[in-house]
This record gives sequence, C-alpha cells and structure tokens, in this order.
Amino acid sequence: MYRLSKISSIYLYIAILQCISCSGALIAVEGTQKPVQTSIPSNQDVYDLQATRYRNLIEGSNYTKAIGQAIKDAAQTGGGIILFPGNTTVEISEAIIMENKISFASSTGIATIKCASGFKGSQMIAILSKEQLSFDHIRFDGNQKTNGIASYGKDNKNINIQYCEFVNFKAPYRRGTGIALQNTASVHIDPVS
Repeated sequence: MYRLSKISSIYLYIAILQCISCSGALIAVEGTQKPVQTSIPSNQDVYDLQATRYRNLIEGSNYTKAIGQAIKDAAQTGGGIILFPGNTTVEISEAIIMENKISFASSTGIATIKCASGFKGSQMIAILSKEQLSFDHIRFDGNQKTNGIASYGKDNKNINIQYCEFVNFKAPYRRGTGIALQNTASVHIDPVS
C-alpha cells in the first residue's frame, strides 16, 4: 500500500512506485481473474453500465455517453458506484469528467477503459476540485499521448486507486503519464502484491 498525504503541483509517476513494464506502468497483475473485492461502501447506489438505461447510449464499443450519464445520475443522488462490465474493453472518445463521491469498479475480474481511435483531450479521467473518488480493478489503456487519471484545480481529496493497471502511456514532458495529480490531499494507491 502506498499512502500519500499531500501532493502539491507534483506529477506522481507510477515509475516512482517501481512498477514499470515495457508497455507502461502497471499496478496490478495483467489479466487477473480474481474476484473483485472492493473497499467501496456497500451502501452506495450502483449504476450498472449494462442496464438498459445506459446500454442504449453505447455506440459500438464507445461507452463515453453511457459513463457520462451514469456519473450524472450518481451525482444527483450524492454519489455511487459506476459498474463496468468485467473482463471487457470499453472505449471512450473524450475525457470522462468526474463528480464527487464516484467510484469506478469492475463487475468481475478487471475492466479495461481504452482511448478510442481519434480520442480528444489530454486525459482519460479528469478530476477538477473533487473528493472521495475510487477506481478499483480498472485497466486504463492510453494512446501514448494522454494521461490516465489527472487532477487539476484545488482541494482534490481522498483519491483511492486500487488494483488498477496503466498501460500504453508515455511520460515525456509531463504528458502521457498513468497518474498525474496536482493539489491533491490523501491519495491511496494499492497495488496487487
């Protein structure tokens, strides 16, 4: 477990955690089939991306609109768990904007969020002055140009990244890192042992 109490204008490179592979930085065993054991509170509402409400927003393998709607729905009720289909790759065509008290989790195994061809933006997941966010059993597959999870603004708090993988990211000149956090307090990163 890695616990960081405050990050101020510093980019957290997964390389610091000594978890480097040739395809990017990893924080999990690729292809793990272990059951998901999340630390997400069981009293949170679950927004399953396979539910009809969200499935109707999926365009081929592009889940951008479905994820955005699930986040909006969860934010209206004070937060919740966005449940991704396990052992499946979902693509996004632009950054996913997080809201407070949102958790991403895989229904089983590990879910992959991948940048679609023609991805627009510089980060896959954008955190702007948010708190109580969790990412559990998710593989982030970048396009060699984006950041995976990036925080901006002030007062980002309580970011939990558990059993996640970051692949296909480069780290030249502060672009293309798996995790890039600024002005963030209370970060918890749990790699698979």
